[in-house]
Formats: sequence, structure tokens, C-alpha cells
Amino acid sequence: MKLKLIVCSALAALGFLSSSVSAQIKIGVAEALTGNAAQYGLPIRKGFELAVGEINGAGGVNGRKIELIIEDEQGKKEEAINVFRKLIFQDKVLMLFGPTLSNSAQASDPVAQGAKVSSSARRIRPTALLRSAITSLGIPSPRPISCR
Repeated sequence: MKLKLIVCSALAALGFLSSSVSAQIKIGVAEALTGNAAQYGLPIRKGFELAVGEINGAGGVNGRKIELIIEDEQGKKEEAINVFRKLIFQDKVLMLFGPTLSNSAQASDPVAQGAKVSSSARRIRPTALLRSAITSLGIPSPRPISCR
């Protein structure tokens, strides 16, 4: 449930909940799926899959389905940078979540910043993200916002 709120809040902060475009929303997930940090990355991947399954199962975000693109950054700084580049420049994701470890996040975040892609590598707390989403949308919202 928290992950679903984080995904919806991130989309709201970026202004995608009120969009009428029907294309899928691409979200990149860079987690350690192999190597020593896989014990952390594998449950994170499952959480994203469950959250996106619930969101898409309920009709998506204002009718738009979320497409998760998940890549293994192996818990390594160099691989995290490569994965971020792939997700941003080849897969053209709207936003990125990950990587698993803070040293990988510090190494890969400049790639996202340079491409102006929203990234959780900056370790935004969910409450701060939610406040940002509410602020950008205003209270009360002039039109219904749905993230089912």
C-alpha cells in the first residue's frame, strides 16, 4: 500500500494524474537482483510489481496503464550508472526508482539529473513526495484526480 501511494504521489507531483494522453506511463526500476544486495532488491521488485498490478488492475492512472521496466544494477556503482543510462536513453522512462544501495545512488543520480528524469536516487521520503504532489496540484483540486 505504501509503495502504491509512493508511485501515485510521484506521478501526481509530475502532473500525470490530470493528463488525458492514453499512452502507457513508463517507470524504470533499478534494483540489485543479483549479487550481495539481492536480498534487498528482490523484495523491492516484488513490491513494485504488486503495486503496479493493483494500480493497473483498477484501471491505471486516469485510464493510463503503468509499464514497469526493471533492470538489475547488481548493487554495483558502475552497473547502476549503466542501468540508469539504459532506462533513460533507450527505454525513455518517465521516472526512476532505485538503485538499492546508497553508494550506487550517489553514483547514478547525476545521470538522472542531467537528463531531467525524476529519480528516487535522491532518497525523497514518501511524506515529502506526497506534500510535493499536494502542493503542485493544489487543495482542493479543481478536477477529480484518480490513482486507483
